[in-house]
Amino acid sequence: MKMFKRILCFTTVLTMISLSLVSGDALMEGGNDLNSGIQVDAGLNNINPVRYRKKDVKRYKEWGSYKRLTNTVCTKNSTAELSISEDNTFSTIIGGVIEGLGINISSSITVKKGLKFTIPPNSCKYVAVRIQYDVESGIREYYDVQTGKIKGSNKYVVKKPISKQITLLDGRK
Repeated sequence: MKMFKRILCFTTVLTMISLSLVSGDALMEGGNDLNSGIQVDAGLNNINPVRYRKKDVKRYKEWGSYKRLTNTVCTKNSTAELSISEDNTFSTIIGGVIEGLGINISSSITVKKGLKFTIPPNSCKYVAVRIQYDVESGIREYYDVQTGKIKGSNKYVVKKPISKQITLLDGRK
């Protein structure tokens, strides 16, 4: 008999929660508009009480190192022409876990093929590029909303490309 009362009580609570999800306005004439009247019980927000936040955030700009785009070409008494033979794309660099922080990582810069450079007489040169990044670094904390207790954390770094510098470098080194 006690088992039956517990099941009946549990079923009643579930029914009350189900009824609070849809108000009387939800079923309009025709019965097709179920989205307009949905109301969520405030108690259901506790299903996932864990959130993420940023801490000790630092933002700055930084140049990356040079990346070679062509082979070295050496000239004697005359000039020579050097061109980039393929596209090179530089995307956002991520270090650490950034899930839950709302950071947009859809950023990239492309150096197109076909760019031409003139090599001066009596020199050895190659084409290189370096990328400037907007950098954000900090700590990602994982915490319980109800208690405020930190459950874990990790360091993160996000580097988004914002500009490029293409240049001829000395190939004799």
